Amino acid sequence: MLTRARKLCVVAVLLALFAAVPGSALAAPATPPSAGADTIRHRGPERVKDLDDHSRDPRYARYYQQTLNWSRALCPAENPILDGVWECARVVAPLNWEDPAQGDITLSISRASKTKDAPRLLLTNPGGPGGSGLEFGVLVGLATGLDATHSVVGIDPRGVGQSSPVTCPVLMPSEGAYAADGDSRTFDKASVLVAAEDTRKNNQLCAETAGDVLPHISTVQTARDFNLIRAVLGYQTADYYGVSYGTWLGSVLEKMFGSRIDRVVLDANTDWMSGSFEHVMDLGSKSFQAAYDRTLLPFLARHDDRYHLGDTPEQVNETYEGIRAWLAAQPEYLPPDFLDAMISSTLYRAGEYDFAGVLLDELNTERSLEEPTDARRMTALASRVRAMAEDEIVGELDVAGLAIICNDTNSDPNPEEWYEQHAPVARTLPLAGASNLVSPCTGWPYQASLTKAILDRPVKDVLMLNNEVDPATSYPGARESRLRTTGTARMVSVDNGIGHTVGMGASACAQKVMLAYLRDGIFPRQDLYCQGEPLYVGGVDGFTEDVVYQFGHAGSYRHPLIKPYDYAQRDLSEPPVAKRLPPQQRPMSVTPDVRREAMQAAEKLAGRTGSH
Repeated sequence: MLTRARKLCVVAVLLALFAAVPGSALAAPATPPSAGADTIRHRGPERVKDLDDHSRDPRYARYYQQTLNWSRALCPAENPILDGVWECARVVAPLNWEDPAQGDITLSISRASKTKDAPRLLLTNPGGPGGSGLEFGVLVGLATGLDATHSVVGIDPRGVGQSSPVTCPVLMPSEGAYAADGDSRTFDKASVLVAAEDTRKNNQLCAETAGDVLPHISTVQTARDFNLIRAVLGYQTADYYGVSYGTWLGSVLEKMFGSRIDRVVLDANTDWMSGSFEHVMDLGSKSFQAAYDRTLLPFLARHDDRYHLGDTPEQVNETYEGIRAWLAAQPEYLPPDFLDAMISSTLYRAGEYDFAGVLLDELNTERSLEEPTDARRMTALASRVRAMAEDEIVGELDVAGLAIICNDTNSDPNPEEWYEQHAPVARTLPLAGASNLVSPCTGWPYQASLTKAILDRPVKDVLMLNNEVDPATSYPGARESRLRTTGTARMVSVDNGIGHTVGMGASACAQKVMLAYLRDGIFPRQDLYCQGEPLYVGGVDGFTEDVVYQFGHAGSYRHPLIKPYDYAQRDLSEPPVAKRLPPQQRPMSVTPDVRREAMQAAEKLAGRTGSH
């Protein structure tokens, strides 16, 4: 069975950026702004009462007193970009932080060799859940210049990558299970319930196989691991930068250990205040569809002379659906779910748009030929589609990611009730809606560990970054977390911003705010917004659009949610309007009126006023 992976991880994006710039650590990082009227000096860690980290408990002394051995030989061998740059170590942690007698696990961590004596520590996470973070941390330091002020540490969380793994066998899908034929759109209730029963059996088998480890793969346990790593590295406090699921983890880490975690930047935010992965995944289906409708279709239509798919978004969508139906009629070459997955993967960054357009053009040309399909040509085309789709299609069970989702917020829903709730959404959102027809936690045997008591703890001086059109982490969901959180948080919204993540250079304006905070402790007084930048499309000849395209605005812009996208209607007749805007040197403030308007729109789009 092909499984749509809602993995929210950006290591591949950073690696692609590095590979695109020969012999460099990307472009020069943005210069942080100085403190001014819109900023305040960060106060540093306040002594709020943390949860007990067991650092004074004699049973945990050997964990906190361990000495690390750093070596290049402990790093993965497959990344030549970082040869001679990084080193890795192993940290021993309790399998179960509530009972160290249950045994140990090993955590793999990394850093750039030159940063070992840096005055500050930056812990990082690339998302997932279940994403490997060893490369990510080092790349973040190099890409932003933060390795000049911080020891930037990458971490493979428990159960992931080079850390102590968790694995489970997977049963073959039953006959008649939905998506087993590679086309998840052709679902009905009976086929979905068969797949739900398969999921229940797989989860039961996983618990039987890895039950000693599985209950302890969770965000709460991982947050305790991160705090241990801080202490073992000899730092009284640590800063944190997390992306996507890493914002969920970072919010929990800050809430649990607020006096030990100092400057926190959360980039491409999930709705981490919701405490519900079901809610986050539902928003993800909507945001992928919105990104496809609002960015990729209009882009391909604007450049019909290059891609030959139609000169309006409606025509491009019609061509795409024609290609998909043609593949569905001959799935031996390429099951159509792979085509949808290629598009979903493309939406993470505009640098992939050209490759997707060229490939769709070639598929459409093959479809239009009168002679029978050429097997050799189709095999080659299918191989390229599969390569671009690999981040969205997983062929084996991601046990760590599954365990985190289900151990954090497990509800073990009734499959029939789940189907009735999600089937209308799947029919409305063809690109990714069907990926949520079966809860991954069906039959999960363990109780949720992310309690309301933890979720309701306040955050302190958390900086949030978000693009308006992020395909993987919904802007309305991120905005809702900002508006409902307790404590102090500020959000930098990138108006007309496209793609997943902001701080790694997608917006120079927003990156300035991030670096001013992480380097110098300068925290915004209020929410800010930056203007999006023209798309660097990349592709074969690296062409770039020279204007910004605005989404749902009449004339000037005020805020990304002036005209919320109507997921139910999917109106493709109003493509974004081109605006030639001057470069923005500094972020602008969000007024209280706009903040209230944004809150109302975010609540509506997040399903809290009856629209889901």
